[in-house]
Amino acid sequence: FNMSQRAAYAPLARFLNTGFFEMVTYEAAQKALAELGVTSAEVVHSLEAKYVHSQPNDRFEVDVVIRYGYELVVVSCAMAHKRSRLKEKAFEVLHRSRMMGGPGARSLVVALAQPSDCHEVQQS
Repeated sequence: FNMSQRAAYAPLARFLNTGFFEMVTYEAAQKALAELGVTSAEVVHSLEAKYVHSQPNDRFEVDVVIRYGYELVVVSCAMAHKRSRLKEKAFEVLHRSRMMGGPGARSLVVALAQPSDCHEVQQS
């Protein structure tokens, strides 16, 4: 590819690297809730949020949010394979979930990584 072709495909590459995985996770969450017979849950993807007492530019995005009554689950999707990046994502989603839903909020990282890497991050 030359530079102009590469620029033309940049949005597609960005979607395949991040957006596609988020959409698959979003649809899997909806399907799982439907199979469990849960009809009152709300599942949202690519939610943009901001701090309550912040500057207008202090925004962040979370990949998938599941709300069921007073329960909140914030999901981060990671294409990362390195343990350090997975750990970073885990701390980020833990922080974001608590910001959004308090200490009772749950956080989850969905990743394309080796089970041993995920287990090690879980233990740390």
